Amino acid sequence: MNLSRGEKQRLALARGLFFVEESASEIVLLDEPTSSVDTLNKRLIYERVLELCRNRCIVSAIHKFNLLHLFDEVVVFAGGEVSERGTLAELKARGGEFARLWATYVEQEVEQQAG
Repeated sequence: MNLSRGEKQRLALARGLFFVEESASEIVLLDEPTSSVDTLNKRLIYERVLELCRNRCIVSAIHKFNLLHLFDEVVVFAGGEVSERGTLAELKARGGEFARLWATYVEQEVEQQAG
């Protein structure tokens, strides 16, 4: 059976979540679990993961800003160290590096929708 990268990724995530549900672990670590998945499915997958793990701490590496609103706290790394942390609203309001990156993200999203 030949699976696409996205299908392989979803299968691996499902297997991992199965074991999480069976364990007593309070922390779930995710490293870009949806990098090969389209935008709509990416959001749906994260919403389901957050629902399944609602009583656990989820630490997830994310490079797509459209998912950040789903998380209680955002931690920004630069040069291997934490450069900023807070809620999405706090980081956007602070005017730091994250706010600059957010503005670039929004600009690119507007261009894609117009384009």
